Amino acid sequence: MPKLITFSCFMLFWVFYEMSGGADFEPKERVVVSQAPFAQSTTRNVTYQRPVAKAQVMNASYVPVSTEPLTAVNVAPAATVAAPSIVPMPTVAPEIKAPTIDLRFVAGNRVNLRRGPGTNHQVVDTLSQGTQAEILAMNDLGWAQIRLTESGQTGWMAARLLSDG
Repeated sequence: MPKLITFSCFMLFWVFYEMSGGADFEPKERVVVSQAPFAQSTTRNVTYQRPVAKAQVMNASYVPVSTEPLTAVNVAPAATVAAPSIVPMPTVAPEIKAPTIDLRFVAGNRVNLRRGPGTNHQVVDTLSQGTQAEILAMNDLGWAQIRLTESGQTGWMAARLLSDG
C-alpha cells in the first residue's frame, strides 16, 4: 500500500510539472493597475464618555418671574406696544431616570490596569479574576477606562478581558 501512495504522488507531480511547461517554463510578468484610489484609514483614538445624568447636577439658581405686563418706556404716544403673554411653567416635575452603571468582571487571571489606553502606558496594578469594575469610557481600539468598585481606583485595560458576569 505505501508503494501505491508513493507512486500516485510521483505521477501527480510529474503530470503537473509537464502541464506547466516542464523545463521550458518561463513565468509571465503581470502588471496590475488599480482603477480606484486606495482608501485612507480614518481610525482615530476616540474616547467615548458616559453621559452625566441630569440628576447629578449640583448647581442650581432661581430666577423670579414677574406676571405683570411689560410697559413701554420712551415710546411716542401714537405707537402701541402689546405686552407679551407670560405662561407659567407647569408644576409637575419631569421624570428623572437614574443613570445606568455598566458593571463588569475581570475575566483573566492576572490583568494589568494601566494609566492610559495601550500597552505602552505604565502598569498601575495587576487585577485578579472576578474583580468587579465599572466601565467609565471605551475607545475604538478596544480599551476600556474602568473604576474598581472596591477601591475606587481608575485605569485602563483591554475591553476583551472584561466579562458581563
